[in-house]
Amino acid sequence: MGNVEKNIKIPLLLDFYGSLLSETQRDYVDYYYNKDLSLSEISDNVGKSRQGILECIKRAESILLNANEKLGLIEKEKIFKSDLCCVKVILKNLRTELINRCGTHFEKNFEDVFSILDKYSD
Repeated sequence: MGNVEKNIKIPLLLDFYGSLLSETQRDYVDYYYNKDLSLSEISDNVGKSRQGILECIKRAESILLNANEKLGLIEKEKIFKSDLCCVKVILKNLRTELINRCGTHFEKNFEDVFSILDKYSD
């Protein structure tokens, strides 16, 4: 994995699987990837050696990558969001068809359904 890809992927993995890490590992990965601190800056802030910080980050990266390989939650979320968009389109078409055939009698039901679906959309 290249540096650019890693700089994008690790913070996302941290969001999904961060609870699998120790608090120290989460903090160091967060400082390094999300707050863009260098190993020296992290070392100065926490009073540990740069080598120790690097080893901790590498172990954390391995845990995150292995968790994603086994669980695949990021890919599953992408699929879920894509499927959710398709369901919304189908429901909008169905709503339009029902309005054309039956009037606005079911409009409140569709509003309720879309309100629920919107909770799971970005």
